[in-house]
Amino acid sequence: GMNTRETTAAWFEEECMGGKSFLGCLFVIACLNVGWSPRLAAQTATTGELTGTVSDSTGALIPGVEITATNTETALERVVTTNENGFYRFALLPPGGYKVKFSLVGFKSVEAAGIRIAATESVVLNRSLEVGAQAEQVTVEAAVETLQTTTSTVGTVVPANTITALALPTRNYTGLLSMSAGAVANVGNAMGFGKGGADVAVNGLLNSQNTFAMDGVAINGAGSGSAVQGFYVSFAIPNPDMLQEFKIQTSLYDAGYGRNPGANMNVVTRSGTNDFHGTAFEFFRNTALNASDFFRNRSCGLNPASCPGGAKQIFNQNQFGGQLGGPVKKDKFFFFAAYQQTWQKNGAADQGFRSGITSPPIPNMDRGRTSLAGVNDPAAAAFQRALGAAFCRQPTNPGADGAGQGMQVTCDGSNINPYAMRFLQARNADGNYHIPGSGTLGFVPGVTYTIPAYDREYQGMLNLDYVINPRHTLVSRFFKSVELQDINFFGNAGANPPPPPPVPGTSGNTVYGYQNAVLKLTSILSNRLVNEVRGWAIRPTSDQTQNPNPTQYADKIYPNVTPGHGLVGGTTPLPPQLQFQGQFSAFGGTNDVIHHQTTLGVGDQLSFTQGKHSLRFGGELEAIRWVWVGSWLSHGVMAFQTFSDFLIGLPGACGTPVLPGVDPARPLGCNGSNFSNVLNTTNFTVASPPAGLVHGYRMRNGNWFVQDDFRFNNRLTLNLGLRWEYDGRLSDKYGNLVALWPSAMAKVNSPDILGNSPATGSYAGWVVPSNYSTNTWGPLPPGIISSGRKIGTSPVPLHNFAPRLGFAWQPLASNRFVMRGGFGFFYDRVPGNTEVHAVEESPPYGFKLDQGASSNQFSSLAKPFQDYRIGQFPIRWVNFQTGLGSDITEPTLAEKFLTPLVYSWNLNLQYEFMPRWVLEFGYVGSHGTHLGQWLHTLNVPGLASPANPINGVTTNTVVNARLRAPYLGISPTGLQIADTNGDSKFNSFQATVRKQLSYGLTFQAAYTFSRAFTTQNGPATGPNLGNPLDLRQQYGPNAQYRPHRVITNYSWDIPGRNLRGIAGKVLGGWTLAGVTTIQTGQWMSITDTRGGAVYGMSSAAAVVTSRAQMASGATYKDIITPGPVSNRLGGASGGPGYFNRAALTTIPIVGVDPNVPGTGGTGWGNSGVGIILGPGQANFDATLSKMTRVGGIHENANVQFRAEFFNVFNHPQFSNPANNLANANFGQITSSSVNPRLIQ
Repeated sequence: GMNTRETTAAWFEEECMGGKSFLGCLFVIACLNVGWSPRLAAQTATTGELTGTVSDSTGALIPGVEITATNTETALERVVTTNENGFYRFALLPPGGYKVKFSLVGFKSVEAAGIRIAATESVVLNRSLEVGAQAEQVTVEAAVETLQTTTSTVGTVVPANTITALALPTRNYTGLLSMSAGAVANVGNAMGFGKGGADVAVNGLLNSQNTFAMDGVAINGAGSGSAVQGFYVSFAIPNPDMLQEFKIQTSLYDAGYGRNPGANMNVVTRSGTNDFHGTAFEFFRNTALNASDFFRNRSCGLNPASCPGGAKQIFNQNQFGGQLGGPVKKDKFFFFAAYQQTWQKNGAADQGFRSGITSPPIPNMDRGRTSLAGVNDPAAAAFQRALGAAFCRQPTNPGADGAGQGMQVTCDGSNINPYAMRFLQARNADGNYHIPGSGTLGFVPGVTYTIPAYDREYQGMLNLDYVINPRHTLVSRFFKSVELQDINFFGNAGANPPPPPPVPGTSGNTVYGYQNAVLKLTSILSNRLVNEVRGWAIRPTSDQTQNPNPTQYADKIYPNVTPGHGLVGGTTPLPPQLQFQGQFSAFGGTNDVIHHQTTLGVGDQLSFTQGKHSLRFGGELEAIRWVWVGSWLSHGVMAFQTFSDFLIGLPGACGTPVLPGVDPARPLGCNGSNFSNVLNTTNFTVASPPAGLVHGYRMRNGNWFVQDDFRFNNRLTLNLGLRWEYDGRLSDKYGNLVALWPSAMAKVNSPDILGNSPATGSYAGWVVPSNYSTNTWGPLPPGIISSGRKIGTSPVPLHNFAPRLGFAWQPLASNRFVMRGGFGFFYDRVPGNTEVHAVEESPPYGFKLDQGASSNQFSSLAKPFQDYRIGQFPIRWVNFQTGLGSDITEPTLAEKFLTPLVYSWNLNLQYEFMPRWVLEFGYVGSHGTHLGQWLHTLNVPGLASPANPINGVTTNTVVNARLRAPYLGISPTGLQIADTNGDSKFNSFQATVRKQLSYGLTFQAAYTFSRAFTTQNGPATGPNLGNPLDLRQQYGPNAQYRPHRVITNYSWDIPGRNLRGIAGKVLGGWTLAGVTTIQTGQWMSITDTRGGAVYGMSSAAAVVTSRAQMASGATYKDIITPGPVSNRLGGASGGPGYFNRAALTTIPIVGVDPNVPGTGGTGWGNSGVGIILGPGQANFDATLSKMTRVGGIHENANVQFRAEFFNVFNHPQFSNPANNLANANFGQITSSSVNPRLIQ
């Protein structure tokens, strides 16, 4: 009963992507490749091509010329002949140096030497033959075209000598991407922890939308898409000495490339040759060589006692290793082996240094001990009285609804919460109290701490190349690294906006591991037909744990907690993390998790030349397994607007003020305000079983493409391609992939049928996958349905076809000018964390406990979270009489989940204005639609009135928001959808001046002027920057972009190589190289977390935040204070701060009924998105090296000394200021964006 298309789709989804016949799908692809071979050629991610025409002295094209390309390093030969149009092409050539010989009876043979083939590049070599005897041979210098005359792809090749010559901040090649036009990134941090990394955004897309490939295989982790490892793993990053070359493609790459629509970065690792080559190296850094951090200097100057070791942060590193390559059997079998070891002691990166902390005036005295029953010993009683005296004039601000509301700290401290006392009495391993204080100095801002973190990495590579016979070559590539980290400052992994900086005392360990293995067989089936089949295994892992001092354990603060576990389960023994807005965080981060990913893949590609057509055809299949076990969410988070709120720590909306244990009807007490003293519990609180949250994620992906580079004539080449993508969705081995669908909730969603208590409520809305385990969790309660699929969304679309059209045209007879352009579709594989966050913590295997200020009135220090029961689904209910409800919070996947699509186009000109000097300039644009985003909050309450009641409610108050919500029983901030409703647009002018190596100089300068817009500027780089239901008013400049950016890199062999004697020894062999970056600041929005209160959306910045309100008559220009940035840092550094508070005001109250007192609340602020530019950057890095020939082991043996200078001029460059108007540190800049001067 199914038509052909439906049958094919069903077979593909079930058999191929469902894993039932994965190898069978590979067989189908291979058969298709063979069947299509007559219509099929050029280059891949690890190979290049050589193409051109051969003519006689009159210019007539010559068919039948035999052309031999010989790799000068391995002696590998390839032979082709020119076709009837005098055209030839060598497809799938390994990168390296070549000599090319042209031979035909009746003509002199010509040999051209010095040709370099680069990965993904098409090198054009045209040759004219003279009449004469074939035995006569003429040797010439290769005159390959400097311009890209056969492709519309915009990109840059970085050869090995450039990779090793430039000063890379952490010897991490990902920073090279930022050197291209169209790319934008922060200046690399040379004091970054471990191997660091650079997150680069390209051509209007996010920095998570790039594809990284090594030796022809995409190596992105399935987690965040970031190049920087953290909570999620990154990918394998070999050191620069292991790389042969690096190709960056930023726009309109051909149909052979996909996965993500941003930049495509291809790394080719080194191979052995017929000659033995080896190096040994050591790079070292030492604290004595470095300058001090700008803010550390100021902090230590103000309080020298806080810096017993001086202002300079410890940063020591030793990085050493070597490599050896050569023949196992000459012309037949080659090897390349390399090893690097890194040891780092780092008190400058976030893991070992924190700045911008505000210390509260906690008295410097013995804090005593408060028992679990709340009884103080004498020292604790004295401390409590002193604490009251210090804070009785510091007002509370429950729910950030207004200072001074409800119960205030008494001057004798008698109403200070005993749980607050026990938190304050916890100590670090060194005996100091975990929550530090300033004594009698009041609130002291700008405090810094440095406790060095340690990183140890071991990485090795073994590459083998075996020439089976002249037609078949087998290549294997293997890389492995292990990185051990001891960390002293944990934040909240992935939190955006980030929480306040942590204080010392909760250390931890992380172990990252990466293994890459690739096996590739290249077969020359004929002079025109080449095939490449490959298989791969990629395995990134991370194991992250925290090691708090036992006095910080949850069972020392809370009664009835199982030792070794958190307050809400899991294996993290910490109590809830405390976050004091604009001040600091305490009690750990969110880093107890295990990620073990394994990706297995196979692919095949055929290349064929037929007449004027050069075709390529191929496909890939990929299976991902992801073991995911986490407890990091199960100690929870509590945020407080003020430190006094923490000391009181009582629930709100419960009547007049009363202390715990006084009123039997209110055993937890009451603070007497409309809100709890606990501001919110953010989006990092989840109850879990004792072993934590356990998942066995699975994903299947595939693609297929055909590419035709059609040489219309000698001046015009058309690039025609079609790619099909299957970007799978996550399933779970255990069936732990539960969703909450609005469409299912809507069926039971009115006051008259939902139920007003847990006993009468409804399960409608919960959706389980087809492999949900009733053996584990029991029968499904009534009202819960199955999706009928293992994934949590609609089926993966099977119509993701991406056509691409480009051209390269030489309008002039000269080969020094080319116009290139085109248009294409590029699909995007959504990063795994977008889906994971939506399903990782769902019931019955987890229980999300986050609440915003409007729904956590019940929260207190004694009982901060809702009641829950692991193994059961929560029931939706609302009681319109009491105003209470179930207030469920649930991240979930959208029922309809599309594959994001980006349209990309460009038009650019290349002009060789001088020999080896090329100017490239033009326009690049893109438009992203159906972009993946998470935390899209869709339960925003409406505004009621007598004329327009909502669920029978006619008034609006800050506490009845749950009664006006679209989905009853769900917290106003609780329906957090991962969907594909994002949008972006990008327009830019890009220009690059590039000089190829000659006279010892290489040079490149890239400039970008861009306007990037997106709907994804809110928390966690998603929506919700303002009204979550209106994405149009959230559309604005992309916060990852800078309007103007210029970056140059250069390498200059200083003249002196021809000197002899002592002068030659001293003055010869010097090279100066460097990278200079000058860029404007990033776009910023001004926020005010007090906004949205009438909708129940205030004080929940991790999920949704309002923009600020402009003062009457003020413009955006009035927000910025005048003068140099260094004179207006604010806070402890002095000056007015970056922002002018007078240009902003409180958000107006909306929803007021003049006949009903107490109605209304703050709405959304009216300031725009991306209205201010943060501080810019101007940075200079340089390398000075000297190469000296020493002979000894080999006559060509050399020794190199090099010194690398990062931020040569020690120019302070500042991070963005605090932008939340609700916090006391608004407008203050408390950290640097670039390291101080560092010498390696």
